[in-house]
Amino acid sequence: MLKVCSCIVALSALFVGPNCYGQLTATEELIRAEVLRLGGDWESGDSPVLVGFWGASFEQKHFEFFSHLKTVKTLMLLEVGVNAEALCYISRIDSLNRLTIEDTKFDGIGLSALSRNRQLADLTIRYAKFASNTAIGLSELTSLESLTLEDVEISAEHFKQIQNLEKLKVCTITSVNFIPMDVIETLKRSLPDCEVNVYYDPKSAKTARLPKPEKIR
Repeated sequence: MLKVCSCIVALSALFVGPNCYGQLTATEELIRAEVLRLGGDWESGDSPVLVGFWGASFEQKHFEFFSHLKTVKTLMLLEVGVNAEALCYISRIDSLNRLTIEDTKFDGIGLSALSRNRQLADLTIRYAKFASNTAIGLSELTSLESLTLEDVEISAEHFKQIQNLEKLKVCTITSVNFIPMDVIETLKRSLPDCEVNVYYDPKSAKTARLPKPEKIR
């Protein structure tokens, strides 16, 4: 256990025991306070619904928070150094339905851990440079209904593995590297019930919001 969450659990037991602050448990309330203190986002009703980590204030130790947030439906991670360890913690959120990762350092390693999120239907990844050995991990996310890969570097092998996501209804990919037309057409044929949109935009950059690129037909 990392120190940050061990302290949270200890504090909740010492000062407030099993009681709740409103609709949140004591542990959830302490995590909420820490997330907001670091500049993140939090929405909750009867239980935590949305959590967002933004920027360098969040460190690897904070990912252990997810071990205590079982009811979160939407999670947004922006430039927080998402890696395989973080994805392992995220995989423990049983109710997770939507995940957004926006991270220039993310390489896709560890994505297979998300196969344990059986309710994960919507995955968005922006600015990633996918490592060549991450394609199979992507193919294991069979619960997905919507996949958005925006301004990413991606290989033909990743396209091949996306063919295995039979529940997909919408797949949108904006690649910063060229993808052969036959690879794109094979993906479309493999997923006849999915709306597949593929764009090629070599000028994409996080610091420049460019007009929507021309669609590859």
